[in-house]
Amino acid sequence: MIVSGAAYEWQALQFLSEALMSQRIRFGRCLSLYAALCAVTLMLTIPVAHADDDPKVAFEVVPTTGHSQAITSVDVTRDGSRVLSASWDQATKMWDTASGRLIRSFLSDDIVYQALFTPDGNGVVTACGDKKVKIWDAKTGAVVHTLSGHKDGVAAIAISGDGMQLLSGGFDQKIILWDVSREAVIKTFDGYPSSKYSVSFAADGRHAAWIYNDGIAILDTATLTTRNFNPKAPEDPPAAPGALVFSADGNRLYVGETGGEI
Repeated sequence: MIVSGAAYEWQALQFLSEALMSQRIRFGRCLSLYAALCAVTLMLTIPVAHADDDPKVAFEVVPTTGHSQAITSVDVTRDGSRVLSASWDQATKMWDTASGRLIRSFLSDDIVYQALFTPDGNGVVTACGDKKVKIWDAKTGAVVHTLSGHKDGVAAIAISGDGMQLLSGGFDQKIILWDVSREAVIKTFDGYPSSKYSVSFAADGRHAAWIYNDGIAILDTATLTTRNFNPKAPEDPPAAPGALVFSADGNRLYVGETGGEI
């Protein structure tokens, strides 16, 4: 991959990367790392053609300024036409990826720790410091569903492939599995403290997973049973899981550790 613009664009991409990494490490213990940030730019990378028909792909970095504080997460629709950015400034913004134009803002009552699109792209889901998960209509900006059950801020969310179930992890050390349409708790899993929050759904919805302390929990969504384990062998040096995601077929779970391994 070729990134045009040399130093400026490299700095822009590096900043976005650091913002994304900070989402995994700042919760609970590292909030002060963002205190000095007063303005944040979302960088959209747009493919551009080579004049010499070089088979390599070049990217143009398009700075899109719209948040007044640090960006906590980004997500993109499956067709790549829109991107979401969530921020400390309590706003979630939806952008057109082709032009960088702001389409709509979704205003919350506290820090937005994560925002993502529903699988069909018609909804926006936000996890906030106000203890709530909200699902918004992407076209109108109206709140469609509000999920209330956490006793502290909601740090991480994931939604099933059919959009019917949602998983949330909070600072209250609880993981909650939700029925979205009924706004109802399917089951609450207590006692999962963590300074790093990451939750994930397998594409087929049969399993979900989350990080807690130095371990990982895998949930069978049919039986609502969990398996807890530490992926490190006893003789390995200590390293904590920092992020996780299921493979597209749901047969593998990829875990990134603080020691630098996957």
